[in-house]
Amino acid sequence: MPGLPDPTRIDLTDADLGAVIDHPLTQRAAAAARDAVYVSVGLGILGLQRAQVRRREIERAVRRAVAGSPQPPR
Repeated sequence: MPGLPDPTRIDLTDADLGAVIDHPLTQRAAAAARDAVYVSVGLGILGLQRAQVRRREIERAVRRAVAGSPQPPR
């Protein structure tokens, strides 16, 4: 692509990232990313707990169905 710099030729040895890290927009972006991760993990945990509850409900229903079914002759 013409016009784009070659990323392998960018020299960052003298770059001062202190101003970028301390910038309010960077702080807000970091906080938003952290919140997004917390929400994702929380939703994942809730999903696993819901699946576990559903599995236990199905297990109880199967046990009741098996206990209530007539036994086959031996």
